[in-house]
Amino acid sequence: IRPTHTRKAQFYSGDQHGAYVPDRHVHNKLWDTTGVHANQVLARGQVAWLTPRESPWFAFGSPHDLHEDNETVKAWLNKATEATRIALANSNWDTEIHELYLDRGGFGTSAITCDYDRRKRELVFRCLPVNSFVCQEGADRIVDTVIRTRSLSARPAGQVFGAGMTVY
Repeated sequence: IRPTHTRKAQFYSGDQHGAYVPDRHVHNKLWDTTGVHANQVLARGQVAWLTPRESPWFAFGSPHDLHEDNETVKAWLNKATEATRIALANSNWDTEIHELYLDRGGFGTSAITCDYDRRKRELVFRCLPVNSFVCQEGADRIVDTVIRTRSLSARPAGQVFGAGMTVY
């Protein structure tokens, strides 16, 4: 992303914890905050209509009704759906999906990761900053590669890449 896009990110999206906290010094230089407001309304609308917390917005099913007559498969899929809904409700999903919608409205693209915190035994979502990743499409024009930059100090790098890592 070019430096101008990074500066625009200050206006159109929030911080990386899901809250829109403008830099007042920078924000006061805007002639018109219509774009900021419109992006916030769009993100709130997407949360309310696409991923509403108060009502089911997804369910697991078998492809092409392959096992529609099998009650054991149906029960398992219903149980998996409910377990996933509970896991999302107990995570930071709501905050991070709102951040994702802000980025998508402001820049036309966004990315989110999902990890599992073994200590807390819960899912952890992270909306990636727009200037920290690139996407590449295959011949079918579907994104098949996402590359991201990530800074790590020596200790976390050793935890991620193992003890055999060589530092130059």
